[in-house]
This record gives sequence, structure tokens and C-alpha cells, in this order.
Amino acid sequence: VELALGEAPLDFVSGPPGVSHDGFLFSETWAAVADALVNDPALALAPLKTLRDRRFIAPVGRDGKGWPPTALPTLFKALDAARAVLKTSPTLAAEIWGTAVLLLGAWARWHSDWKTIGDGQNGMDTAAVLKNIIHVVVRDAGNVKRHACDNPSTFHVPGGPSGPVPALCLACVASSPNASHEIRAVAFDAALEVLAENKTYEFSQDNNPKAQPTQRILPAFASAQDARALASAFVYLAHACELMDDFKSLAANARRLAETVWPLWRGDGLVGFRYQTNCSVDGASASAASAAAQRTGLLVSRAVHLCALRFPEVTKTFVSIANEVLTTNDGTDPMAPCAAYAASGVLLACRRPPPDQNELHVDLEVIRQVSSALEAAARRSARLASSESLADAVAKAFCVAANGADVNAAAQNVRHLRVDSSAARLEWSVMCAGALCASRLVAERVFVGAVDEVSSENSNARLRDACASAMVGGAYRSVCVSLAVLSSAFAMNMDPPSASALMASAGASPLARNAGELIELCCVDAARSGTGGTFPTWVLREATRKFAADVSAGYTGFCARAPRSWRDKLDPAMTLPPFAAARAAVTTACEYLTKIGFPKGPDWDATQNDTQNDSDSFRIGALRVAADALSNLEFARGADFDTVSSSFGGAIQRSASHGRYALALTRMAAALSDVSPVGDGFRNALALELVPAVAQNGLTWDAIADARAHVLLRLFPYAAPGLAGSLDLGTGGTLDVGSQHSRTEQATRTESIFTTTLRLAFRYLNHPRAAIARTAHIVFASSFRASPELTVQLHFLPYLEKSLGLFPVNTPTAPFVAGVGVVAEQGGGTENGRTIVASAIEKIVAKCVELERETSVVPNDEKGAAATTLRRLVFSLLPLVDRNLVPDAFRGSENAVLMSTNKNTRMGAYADLVESILSIGDVARKSEATQWALRLRAKI
Repeated sequence: VELALGEAPLDFVSGPPGVSHDGFLFSETWAAVADALVNDPALALAPLKTLRDRRFIAPVGRDGKGWPPTALPTLFKALDAARAVLKTSPTLAAEIWGTAVLLLGAWARWHSDWKTIGDGQNGMDTAAVLKNIIHVVVRDAGNVKRHACDNPSTFHVPGGPSGPVPALCLACVASSPNASHEIRAVAFDAALEVLAENKTYEFSQDNNPKAQPTQRILPAFASAQDARALASAFVYLAHACELMDDFKSLAANARRLAETVWPLWRGDGLVGFRYQTNCSVDGASASAASAAAQRTGLLVSRAVHLCALRFPEVTKTFVSIANEVLTTNDGTDPMAPCAAYAASGVLLACRRPPPDQNELHVDLEVIRQVSSALEAAARRSARLASSESLADAVAKAFCVAANGADVNAAAQNVRHLRVDSSAARLEWSVMCAGALCASRLVAERVFVGAVDEVSSENSNARLRDACASAMVGGAYRSVCVSLAVLSSAFAMNMDPPSASALMASAGASPLARNAGELIELCCVDAARSGTGGTFPTWVLREATRKFAADVSAGYTGFCARAPRSWRDKLDPAMTLPPFAAARAAVTTACEYLTKIGFPKGPDWDATQNDTQNDSDSFRIGALRVAADALSNLEFARGADFDTVSSSFGGAIQRSASHGRYALALTRMAAALSDVSPVGDGFRNALALELVPAVAQNGLTWDAIADARAHVLLRLFPYAAPGLAGSLDLGTGGTLDVGSQHSRTEQATRTESIFTTTLRLAFRYLNHPRAAIARTAHIVFASSFRASPELTVQLHFLPYLEKSLGLFPVNTPTAPFVAGVGVVAEQGGGTENGRTIVASAIEKIVAKCVELERETSVVPNDEKGAAATTLRRLVFSLLPLVDRNLVPDAFRGSENAVLMSTNKNTRMGAYADLVESILSIGDVARKSEATQWALRLRAKI
């Protein structure tokens, strides 16, 4: 189990305890440790760690049993050496002590099958060694903790005596196959005492202890090594409960174990003291401890999964306690988080037993109770995840804890933000535990094939729905908290580097870091149910809509409050991951929702008709939520507001969500042009409901409204060809005011959709964001291409005039040139079209003359380059225009060449003209243009 919890196993033939066949020199290594302890204890640490990594391997020799005779005396000498250097080098002492204690525990559990240890008259029997281990570990651990109580600033060394490593050693002794009932009981009680809360004293500012004791929480999650030690100790102690069944009451011991270990998750394993200022000073960042507590909880779930069926009687007691804790109170029980982790491990053991335990008996009553407990935990987690007040309280609690020991200096700044940190962190731990346990159950597919004499179809569906709510809500809320930390940090006057580190710490939790993967897991499970219109899909749809709105509102509010100077000092490397997680979560959900809403997308499989039974309203709602969610996050896409938003934009380009984002947009574009009730409903929802009406000449911009309009504008070019055949734009009206004739309701609605899109595009031609302005130009080009008969006459000249008015500063060259080229190629089929193209050539030449005149008065390289671009645009129309427009193109090109008074400029323009003529494919037109160009050359 210890190896399965993350410790890198070495390559040996047989499992622990096994026999070494890799040629490792055990005797020589033990001798090196003994020599180093005599000369320089610091040199003993490296070989001790090497032996620690091989503590489960039995060396060859003495019939392959046990360790060398000098092993145990050497370990006790290592403990003496650690005590000797404690004052001069406490870190070295803690590392030596922790490594030696781990080796003693491994010997007690796996290698204590010798009758005597040592040689001759100095030998001891196994019982004496086990008693000595208990005595030494309890004594040293107690001394270290008393020293920590007297010195609140004591540094905790991972794997040292102040963490759960002493309890792991004692648990190994308690579960040793060679321990007597008396020794087992003493070791069990001692391990629980080590894991129990340490009684300390409340200190005043001058460090004088007061009369009333307070509590100091075990630093169980300070490191990965401590977390593994805690989970492993829990399993060894559970085994000890089974072995003590004939000596003490099993149920009583199991309850004592649960009541000791499970509450460690109530405050995220923090070390804290209370000062007269009533401010909590935590020994570690609360956000980092919360992430570590989640990881350790998953270790407990995994450990119970591996061992639950091997300890059936203890498992029954744990399930009973978990069911009592999770179903009979309001969730404020400190045991609730770990109870959920343990319960998830039990259900996994019953539904998905490890390969070597398939034949073990599964109690049906255990399945019934643990299912009930997990359903209650998941529903409570979902309720807590929906609480915005809890998220704000947790974000503030993280910031309060991160302010460091000098809370008095910041008391004036943070007093108005004081929260009940312990209560908020307990509820947060409950929410995270429920969400993570739900994700494990969904990932292991415990609901598939689970309908039997215990779990009916209804009860199984209830648990599945509860897990979906908890998993989606927990993932989204965790990301929200990691983003909300920035606002709280700024409100508490925290410096930007510290705020960046705190945000990265909050975003490092399993829930926040893997939010996108958890949402994908929910999508896969919802699709596996056989239809999109199930409760998990509904939960995902509503949670995605709310999450995207909360993120956008919180981000814009933060940008409004925090000045640019403060935001620019944030570290992008630390602020990027939470934004990337938010982006990945939303795009993953939207990609799935668009598949539900419009299954006939680019990856549609005609053999899969699971979503075809969904109602049209459900599918339209899924598409609408996807469009709204992407709109709420679209405002920060590629923005250059500040460091934070730039991090958000970079997350799009570098994360895997970029492909999902494109696929979601592709499906929405296909739905927008689809001739069906779903397509019609989505067009109405997007163009007429989500995108607000905007004034034609409005001068103000709104980030969210602009983002929604941008989504519609990006989709329209793909949908325009499909819409052109079914939409009747009418024959009258312009962009400003369209004449409203009596039409059928359907025709009016479809015209409104097309008119709204073009009106939006016209307004956003001068948007300050280059990406939106460019998209607006592309909308016009696509409409001119899709339906030139209906769009060129009404909308081209107003578009051209506004674009030329903004040229060259606010008009992107490529889409503008494309739009003019499309009209020149497609718009000459009618008399009116030819008139429009000829007028356009005149307007472009006039703008070119204006820019040339300004450049001649005041030299300006930018305007000179713009005039050259417009000249080349006029020249490029020669191969494109209708045959009847060739004289107009010749006339405009001649004016563009001769307009400059500078001979060098004329010769450069003429060279560009020659290149355009050479590109003409029509032989007759090319010959005519060549003769005309030669005549023009004489005029220069």
C-alpha cells in the first residue's frame, strides 16, 4: 500500500517483503552508516535514505530472512545521533530521525521474524525490541512537540518527528505479525496519541503562556512524504484493529481510530496559534494546505480501496461511522471530509475490487450504507459549491493566512475582511472532499452494471446525479476561488508578487488544476448514459452558464478596482495556470454542449443517434448556453489590458482548449445555418436575444456585450452561404433605417437576424480591439460573397465609405482588400452593380489622392504606405472586374498613377501596375491592358 500511494518502488523480483536480487550491498551500506554515525552524522544521511528506499526488501543471506545483525543497533545509534545534533542542526536531526524511524517501522512490520537480534549475550528478543521502539519513538516525538509548543516559530521538517511519521512507525509495530497482544495495544494507543491534537498554550504578544490550553493541529499535509505516512499509518492501524479483535472491542478501536484521524481534514492540517489580536497566524499558506489536504484525501481513498475487503470487520465499522457522520448532521462535523474519502474507497473496493481481491466476499449491507453516505456527501458538496458567500469567505481566509506572522501590522487593513476562517475552511474541505470522491466514482464507472439486489436503478441514478452535481460544481467553484484570491489580495493591500504566489497556490489544488479534465469526465459520463437530455447534462449546462458569468463579472470588477500599476506587477507565470484552467473547463463543457445541441456537426457519426431523441428546446438551450459562456470569456481573448488578461490570452494559444474552442464554434456555425427548428431557434436566441440592440452611432463599448457580438460575427461568415438561399433581405432600406413592409412572421424574423448581424458589423468596424474590427470586415466580405445580388447594392458603399474614413489607422488591410475584391468580382452582373463598382473605384482613388496630398505637405511614412496600398488595390481590380467595367478600371488606375507630382512615385506606381497586368489570365484583356499601359507610360 505504501508503494501504491506514490512512493517510487525499486525494481525487485518479488513483492514486499521480497528478496533482493539486484546485487545491492546491504551489509556494506549498513557498515557505512555505522562508521558515519561515529565520525560525522551528516555523512550517514545519504546511505540511510538509500536503505529507506529499500526498506521492504529482504537481503540475501541467513536463508533470505531478516536484516543484518547490525541493522537494529545501527538504527538506534542513528536516533541517538539525531538527538545529539538537535540543537546545532535541527534540520539534519529531523531528517536522520525520520529516516531511521521509517526503517524501524519497516523492520517491525515486515522483517521482525528473528527470535533474537544482535550477537551473544547482548542479543534481545523481538518483543524487547518492539517495546524499545515504542518507548523511543513516543519519547522523542513528545520532546519535539513540546519544543514546538514553546517555540511557535519552529520549522517543520517533512518526514520529521513533528509530523505523522512517528505514528506510521508505531502503526507498523501495532500491525506486526510478531507483536503480542499487549505490545499491539500499547503501540496502537501510542499511535493514536501521536495523531491526536497536541495540547499547547495560548500565547500573548510577549510569548508568555496563558492559563487556558488551546489546540495545535498536526502538520499532516506539510509534504507529500507526510501525506503518504498519514495514509499508510491509517491502513496499518486498521489492520491492527482486525488483529486485536480477540483482545479488545474491534468496533471501539475502529471508532477511536476514525475519531482521531478523520478530523485532521477539518482545517486543512494547518499549524496555528491564537494571539490577543484574535487573528489566526498559520504556519503554512492556507491555500497550499488546502491543496495538500485534497491530495492526501485521495491517498486515503486509494488506500481504503486497496485494503477494505481485506479488513471486512473494520470496514463495516468505518462505513457505519461515515454513514452516521454524513447523513445525520448538517455537514459541520469535523470528520465529514475524511469520512467521504474513506466511504469512496469502500464503494470502489466493492464495485471495482483490486485484481487480487476479486474472490473476496462483499457485504451487501455495506454497499447499501456506503452508497447512502456518498449520496449525502455529494449533495452537500453540490450545495456548498453553489454558495458564492462560501467562495468569498474562503478566498479571504486564504489571504488572511498568507499575510504571515506580522498580522498586527496589517490588522487595520484586513479587520473589515475578518471571516470565521475555521468554519469557512471546514465547509471548503467538505465541498472538496465530496467533489473529489464523486470524480473517483465517475472515473471508475461504479454506476455501470451496478443494478442488483442492493442498488436499484433509481438509487443508482440518484447517486450518479449527485456525483455529477458535486463534481461539476466543485471543479467550477475551485477555479472561481483561485481567481477570486486576486480581488481579496488587492483589498488587503497585498503586494503583487505575494498575490501572484497566492493565486498560483490556490490554483494548484487537484480540483482547480484539473477542472477541465473533471468537466470532460462529466461529459463522457453524460454521453455514456445514452442521451444528452439527462440530469448530468442539465447540471453541466446550468453550472457552465453561471460559472462563465461569475468569472467575467469578477474579472471585470477586479480590473475596475485594481489600478494598472498594481496589475502590471503580477507574475504572468503564476497567474496563467488558473486562467488556463478556467478556459479549459468552459471550452470543454461548451464543446460537449454544442455536440448535444447540434449532433450533425463536423464529427457526426450517423450510426450514433443518442442525442436525436432530445427535445428541440433542450438542444437549443444547450447551444445558447455554449454561446453565452464563450461570450463571457471571449472578452479577455487576446486582450492587451494588463498582465493578467494577457495571461488569459496566452492560455488560449498554449492550452489544449484551443482545439475544443474551434470545434465548438464550428458546430455553432453549422447550427446557425441549419434549416430546421433547432437552427431557427438558435438563430433567434443568438442574434435577437443574446446580442443586445446597439445604437448605430454608439460611442461607448461594453466588454461583455462586445464579446457576445463578436461571437455572432465570428460565426456568421460560416453560416452566410447557408442562410443566403433562405433569407429575404427585401429590396428597400439601408443600414441606417430599413423600410418595414408587411411580411410573414418567418420572413420578418429571418430578415431581422441578417439585418442585426450586418448592423453589428457596421458598428464594430471602428472597435478599438483589432480582432473584433477585423471580424466585422470579414462579415461584410462573406455576405458579399454569399449573396451579392442582395448585399452589394444595399451595404457595400456605406461599408466602403466608413472603411476609407478609418483607413489606414483603424481599418485592417487584408479583410478590407478582400471585401473590395469580392465586390469587384461578383458585383458586376447587373447595371446597378457595375455602377457601384465604378463608384467604389472613384472613391478609392479619391482617398489615395487625399493621402498623397497630405504626405506631400507633411512627410508621413505611414500615410505614404497607405496611399501605395490603395493604388495597388485599384490595380488589382483589373483582372477581376466585369468586361463592361474595364474602361472604368483603366481610368481609375491612370488617375492613381498620375496623381503624384513626384516622378519617382509615379514610376513606382507604374511598376505596380505592370505587375497587375502581367497577372491577368484573360488573353484578350491582357493584350488590351498592355496597349493601354504603353500609352500611359508616355504620359509619365
